[in-house]
Amino acid sequence: MGFMSDETVHSLLTHTAEACERGGKVSFAFQGGEPTIIGVDFYRRFIDKAREILPRDVSVSWSIQTNGLLIDNEWTSLLHSNCFLVGLSLDGTPDIHDFNRVDVNGKGSWKSAERAARLLISAGVDVNALCVVTKQCASHPRAVYNRLKKTGFKYIQFVPCMDPIGEEHGERVWSLNAADYGEFLCSIFELWYTDWEKGDYTGIRTFEDYVYLMLGMPPGTCAACGDCGGYLVIEADGGVYPCDYYALDEWRIGSIVDSSLSELMSSEVFNSFILRSCNKLAECSYCRYLSICRGGCPHDWVIIKDGSTFNRFCKSYKTFFEREGQRLANVARMESDVRRRAAYTDNRK
Repeated sequence: MGFMSDETVHSLLTHTAEACERGGKVSFAFQGGEPTIIGVDFYRRFIDKAREILPRDVSVSWSIQTNGLLIDNEWTSLLHSNCFLVGLSLDGTPDIHDFNRVDVNGKGSWKSAERAARLLISAGVDVNALCVVTKQCASHPRAVYNRLKKTGFKYIQFVPCMDPIGEEHGERVWSLNAADYGEFLCSIFELWYTDWEKGDYTGIRTFEDYVYLMLGMPPGTCAACGDCGGYLVIEADGGVYPCDYYALDEWRIGSIVDSSLSELMSSEVFNSFILRSCNKLAECSYCRYLSICRGGCPHDWVIIKDGSTFNRFCKSYKTFFEREGQRLANVARMESDVRRRAAYTDNRK
């Protein structure tokens, strides 16, 4: 698709301004490919144009997902001065990471990504680790967890690896199966819970989502929400899609150059996408864990030849909830007590 033009940026920001409510919020998250390839100046222009076009009483947040290879002092300065949240792709350990993530010369990129992590952390940039859980990663949970903590991350997001679209699941050497992912979640939780008990807290987004749901709070990820439609993807050519997992021709909603956000979000394609996520799998209707699982991401739903469906990681989550559900509930109770005490203290002031 190439790079997004300044004209497309102008259309995007103009339509965003039209859709913003007074005192509202808008979040811009930059992804790719690799979003740093376009260069620092693109982001300077985007931020300046956003300040010019968006209403002054609208709160704006910025984030970027990067492999870190191009991060230097100039990037760090931009990200820090504009309060960017940076997601940095680091797949656990050097050997696991370098197996799949190589640079243009075919060499492993761990050292470059870890250098970027230390540069960002030392500059005070908010940075999270995004670790793709492959078959190899799932086999070494302790090494993965400890290395990411040692690198300096306080927040980690583990994402189960996806096989190529239209390909039979499990055919690749890095393909993740449900049994391995379930064991990985349990092992990571053991390490996380032990640290939590000691007061050495590392945020892991999956576990935090479950705690939020147990507390009656909204989760932080769309997969845990139970329905889709929380954001829009704008490609470089202005094409609009309902999700980055579904930036496909069949789910193209329209163009931000030609249509307003309200028009795009009231389109037949967008509404059918949302409705699709609301139609839960049959097995979910009688599952005891539905209230905290919510059916999972529709991208993990599999339709088999007889027309029935299942979530490819359903067994993973059941294994995790059956084994760790009680201790997860312990965390939620403790957090609830802390919140109640804090609210009581605030009311006494």
